[in-house]
Order: sequence, then C-alpha cells, then structure tokens
Amino acid sequence: MGLLVDIFTNSLLSIFLGFLFALGGVILLFLAIQGWYKNRTFTPLSYVAGAVVFCFFLYQSILICGAFACKSFGDEIEARINEIVALRASFMPDYEFSQEQTDEIFKEATAVFPVIAEYVDWADFEGHTPLDIAASMHETLDKFLNIYILKRLGWCLLFLVIGAFLVIKTMDVQRAIASRRRTGSSARTHSSDDF
Repeated sequence: MGLLVDIFTNSLLSIFLGFLFALGGVILLFLAIQGWYKNRTFTPLSYVAGAVVFCFFLYQSILICGAFACKSFGDEIEARINEIVALRASFMPDYEFSQEQTDEIFKEATAVFPVIAEYVDWADFEGHTPLDIAASMHETLDKFLNIYILKRLGWCLLFLVIGAFLVIKTMDVQRAIASRRRTGSSARTHSSDDF
C-alpha cells in the first residue's frame, strides 16, 4: 500500500509542479512580448494562442516533473536489483548475465515501480556480473531519464518559440499612439485659440 501512496503522491506532485512550471513559462512569455512590443496590445486571439501554447507546455512540463520523480526512485531500484541477484552474487560473483536474463531482472525490478517502465522499456546489460549489474542499471536509468528530460525541454522551447510567434502575429498595434497624436494636435489647437 505504501508504494501505491508514493506513486499517487509523486503523480500529483508532478502534475502540480508541471502546472506551475507551464503557467510561469507562459506568463513570462507574455511579459517578455509585452516588454519587446510596447506599441502593441494583446487581442483575444493572442490569449487563445497563449492558452493553446499553455496546454502543450503543460503536457511537456508534467512529463519532465514525472521524469524527475522517477529519478528519485533510482536508489530504491538499485537496492531491489541487488535483492534479485543476491543469491547469484553469493554463489557465483563472476557469473555474466545474458541479454534475456538482464531483461527479466529489469522487468522484475520495474514491476515494483511500474512508472519507470513508461520511461525505459528495455534493458541490455549482457556481460554484467551480479556484483555490478545494479549500479550499471541505476546509472543507465539516470542517463535515459536525463536524455528524456532534455528532449522534453527541447519540446518546451519549441512550443514557446512557436507560441511567441503566434502571439506576436495576433497582437494589434496600440491605438494609444494615434490618440496621443490627436491629443497633442488638439492641445496645440487649444493653445492657439486662447490667444
């Protein structure tokens, strides 16, 4: 039951942090655009484009936070793998696993943490011994998750660039400049009428 609670808690935390990350990213996007284009205003279409970007960014952000949560299980997975191979380690420390055996070990270890299997679905640790296979799997899992996180960050950056382009294209030139010109010319007219 404790494992289920951990998975549920980490899932909710990933969703919450992903939401905050995405919201912050889209707010910063709008603030940056507003700072760069002071003579333009956002239209309702700009906000629709921002909402679409937020949805894509939210999805990627939740996946990133989930991958970080999976990285936190690395030590526990390593301990689980050590438990699985402990018998062989005590009797045959120099035994080298085949590819099929390492795949079975990895599947058995991820059965306890099924969410890990969503990020890494195969394992080939042929030639590893019972003494080093757990550390090697932990290291490889970290590498897979780091690459996964970098890919998701790349998607986030792409969505922000596309979103910035769409928001800028849907902005309207601010009419305040034209009204200032009219106000300035009418002020000059009033001052000439006073004489």
